[in-house]
Amino acid sequence: LALSATLGNIDTFFAWLEKVSRSKGQTIRKVVHRERWNDLAYYVFDPILKKIVTLNTVSAIEGSRIAGQPENLPPDIRVLPEESFRIFQALSQVFPEYVAKSLAHLAPTEWYRKHAEHPFWGISMRESMQYEAALKAAICNCPNPSQLIEHVSRPVLESFTNVSKVYESVLTSSAHLNQSFDQSQYKYLKQNLEPTLQSLREKSLLPCIVFHM
Repeated sequence: LALSATLGNIDTFFAWLEKVSRSKGQTIRKVVHRERWNDLAYYVFDPILKKIVTLNTVSAIEGSRIAGQPENLPPDIRVLPEESFRIFQALSQVFPEYVAKSLAHLAPTEWYRKHAEHPFWGISMRESMQYEAALKAAICNCPNPSQLIEHVSRPVLESFTNVSKVYESVLTSSAHLNQSFDQSQYKYLKQNLEPTLQSLREKSLLPCIVFHM
């Protein structure tokens, strides 16, 4: 059984694996599943606030490119259920009249009561993805997607600024000590690894797998 989230040349890989297996008298089959069983959650650790901050994937979208054009949304950008609720709250705060007039049906309680099989005790991934698709269309068609994305992104942008400030200070001090870039990276990790773990523990996110650090 071979699992990979990054295997781009699947046909080439399968052809090689099939040839090797055939030489051993074995038969293999290719099974492709394009949906994740578990979504990835994105965070940034703020070294000044000493806590992890949720990174809403909508922050990576350029509002002017998607205004009125849902087809321009990158298909690989997923919005987790808890992020979807925050985006709807942001829509309600930034464009209250638009939401009241055109998006009342997207209020999470109303939407899941109508569309989910068991809205009060369990929501499936497929149901959350249906809500996500409707919400993405609402983002593109709102009065000003750029204004909405800026509102959603503000907390994490502040944290990225804090990361830059702290890391630049580490680089500066390392340069004064004639330390290499690798040594400065190690110094930054040494200062912030324990607080990162503590923040994960406080949010009940341990154990976890970290893909990038």
